[in-house]
Amino acid sequence: MQDLELMNIHGDKISHTSDYFDTIYDLAIQLIKSGKAYTDDTEQAQVRNLNSQLMYEYRRVNQDARGTRKRNCLCSSRRLDRG
Repeated sequence: MQDLELMNIHGDKISHTSDYFDTIYDLAIQLIKSGKAYTDDTEQAQVRNLNSQLMYEYRRVNQDARGTRKRNCLCSSRRLDRG
């Protein structure tokens, strides 16, 4: 709350995510049923690693699109496992 006050933001009310668990759950089920989301048992550390790799690639692609990254310094490729 103090951080918000420093930015001169005054909320109407205080709420918590737990106030909306039922709504969030129902929306998650809708996304799964519509094929827009899924669940799996991937370990948390592996998900974090993948997310950081994706963010790195996202930044590089955006730099390429804006022309702000030096050329010839990195090569992007995708490794396909054959097995």
